[in-house]
Amino acid sequence: NEKRPHVSIDKTLWIGTWFNYVLYLAFGLVGAWAYPHMRTSDFLVVLGRPSSPIITKVAVMLFSLGTIAPGIPVHCITVRYNLYVGKICSARWASFWGVLFPWLVAAIVYHGHYFSQILNWSALLVNGIINFVVPLAIYIKARSVTNPADLPDDSYKGTPSWCRCMPPWVLATSFVLITLLLAVFAIT
Repeated sequence: NEKRPHVSIDKTLWIGTWFNYVLYLAFGLVGAWAYPHMRTSDFLVVLGRPSSPIITKVAVMLFSLGTIAPGIPVHCITVRYNLYVGKICSARWASFWGVLFPWLVAAIVYHGHYFSQILNWSALLVNGIINFVVPLAIYIKARSVTNPADLPDDSYKGTPSWCRCMPPWVLATSFVLITLLLAVFAIT
C-alpha cells in the first residue's frame, strides 16, 4: 500500500481510468450490438441460456470464474483487514464478520427474489454515490485546502497537458455524456 517516489499518481490514475473506461465501453457496446433486442439487464443470463452455442456458455463460465470469483477473497481480506486495523473488532471477530458472515448470509438468501431486488437497488444507490458524489466532494475539499500556487512545479508531472487546463468536473461530465449518447444510439 505504499507508493514509490518515482511513480506518478496522476499518470497512474489517468492510465487506469482510461483503460477501464475503454474496456467497459467496448464490452457494453459489443454486447448491445450483438443482442440489440435484449429485455433483461443480466447479460450473463442471456449469454448462458440453453439456446446459446457451447463456446458462449464456456465463455460465460470462464468469465465468472476468472473475473467475479477472484474478487471475492480480495474483498473478504480487505473487510477483515479494515475491521482489525480500524480497531473495530479483534482479529477473531474481524475474520468472522469479514469472511464467514457474508458467506452465511449469501447461503441463506441466495435464491430470494426480494433480496435480489434489495441488493440491486442498494448497489445502484451506493455505487452511484461512491462513483459520482464522493470524488467530487474529495476534489472540492482538496481544492479548498491546497492552493495550486503552493504546489511544487513537478506536482503535475505525468498529467497530460490537456487535463491540466480543464476542471475535473468537465472531464467527468464528458465521460458520462459520451457514454449515455453511445448507449442511446446503441439501443435505437
